[in-house]
Amino acid sequence: ESLKRFGHGNAMAQAYNHIIMPLANERDKETEVLWGIADFEKRFRRRPEAMWLPETAANYDTLRVLAKYGMKYLILSPFQALRVRPFERKKWADASHGKIDTTRPYRCFIKDPSGKRRTDQFIDIFFYEGTISREVSFGDLLRDGNVFCEQFLKVSQISKKKPQLIHIATDGETYGHHKKFGDMALAYALKEGLPSRGFEIINYGAFLKRFSPVYEVEIDEGPKGEGTSWSCIHGAGRWKDDCGCSTGGKEGWNQKWRAPLREALDFLRDELVSLYEREGEKIFKDVWEARNGYIEVILDRSPERIKSFFEAFGVKGLDEKGRIRGLKLLEMQRQALLMYTSCGWFFADLSGLETVQILKYASRAIHLAEELTGRGVEGKFIQRLSEAKSNLPEMGDGGEIYRNLVKPLSVTLEKVVNDFAISSFVTGEEKGRKIFSYRTEVLKYEKTKRDDRFLVLGQVRVTSDIIPETREFLFGLIPSEKDIFRTWVSEYNSGILFDTLREKGAETLAKDGQELEKVLTSHLGSRILTFRDVPKEERQILFQRLIEKDLNEHLRIYGELYDRSKRIVEALTREGFEIPYEIR
Repeated sequence: ESLKRFGHGNAMAQAYNHIIMPLANERDKETEVLWGIADFEKRFRRRPEAMWLPETAANYDTLRVLAKYGMKYLILSPFQALRVRPFERKKWADASHGKIDTTRPYRCFIKDPSGKRRTDQFIDIFFYEGTISREVSFGDLLRDGNVFCEQFLKVSQISKKKPQLIHIATDGETYGHHKKFGDMALAYALKEGLPSRGFEIINYGAFLKRFSPVYEVEIDEGPKGEGTSWSCIHGAGRWKDDCGCSTGGKEGWNQKWRAPLREALDFLRDELVSLYEREGEKIFKDVWEARNGYIEVILDRSPERIKSFFEAFGVKGLDEKGRIRGLKLLEMQRQALLMYTSCGWFFADLSGLETVQILKYASRAIHLAEELTGRGVEGKFIQRLSEAKSNLPEMGDGGEIYRNLVKPLSVTLEKVVNDFAISSFVTGEEKGRKIFSYRTEVLKYEKTKRDDRFLVLGQVRVTSDIIPETREFLFGLIPSEKDIFRTWVSEYNSGILFDTLREKGAETLAKDGQELEKVLTSHLGSRILTFRDVPKEERQILFQRLIEKDLNEHLRIYGELYDRSKRIVEALTREGFEIPYEIR
């Protein structure tokens, strides 16, 4: 609709993962931009004109990549400008500390790594209006749509005859989530409030086409040229240092953990790069072109797309095993980009859920790396991560948080099989099902009961939607007083026969529980999983089903008791006697 109305779309692309771009290396910047463009094209079926930078974090290295891939403009905070001047003028005017006219666009000429200004490379910048943006985000401006609109009138420069763009930048969740009914205030302003006050609604692309920049701007690159942003007054310190910016902390807390966290992730990234280049050159014509092109697979994991991807980026004669290995390498790289998601540093403590989430990405990358090479990298990573200390004594350091909060939540094929084994018994649904991005197919399944003991045996095939590799597993499930369930899981090989396991299990089930455990261990190994290894959300559902089973049994017993006692209870009632507590 915006294309029809303005000739330019409202939507902007964004860096694919929410990483702080100035702190990323050059390769990662390029991949983030290219993935962001491809994702936008998939969703909107057009080429983006601009890209939103996470936290508006920018420096010249970042702008250079945006310009290289055809981005025409971007939006920054007014506090990210350094100085301005009209075209063809030599004298600069100070625009630091928010002292910039936000009603016009500016042209920013790219500087190369040596700091030289390139007149043939540029990107246009809109600096959003800071006062209204701040009041929308942190004040009460959205309580009244008319008051909201009046603020736009106040900041417009009526005495000036030049075209003026009054525009703000805020988090999308402000409207209706952080600010109740804020979405209604915004809708009113766009449809009626602002047009009735003489404003024309327009988007950035259309404004830029009608009113090209006549001023040049240089941006503030922050300390050490590491960038500035809209959410840290210290540049990009919030994502690397104990700069003083944080959200949700308590008195006396610090964020000294940020530096060792980033250092540990940088170490891991570099280790994974070495592995990726070494192993990837056997599979891809150009490993980094392949990573940039991997977005086409991320957006469409169909067999046809994977086939065309390897035709474009793979070496000749690559077999299925090589393609699977290539996908694991690329998925390892995807996780290595995800682990830099900015919110991992944004808040007050190392043990926060956002930091735990980025460490989950790191854990997945490590798992793939170790699966590919058979060599450990996790120990060295944990050693560096342990330098980061939580503000909560009970949480300890980064290594303890990783071991206690991250590793137990990692998803492995064995855990998928355990999930299926337990859920199939509890729900009675013995057919294969989808568990996260994994599909389980039942090849053999048998359930045997003896009194209060039971044994569930199965042979299943597991296939990931992410990496279409199929592997088979055998499992044996028994009850446990301590763990509720215990599951032995082993990858299938020709030396383990389901029928043999079934016969041995049936024999020992009638005898002794410990004997049954020995049989399962001797045939399936010592890899044992329990109910605690089921993902928390799934565990809650299964707990409910288990409780319902017990509750239904209790209700049946109560019903029988009532039926047997009905005549006595009625007689007691007629005679005026109190009904016994046990029956009531």
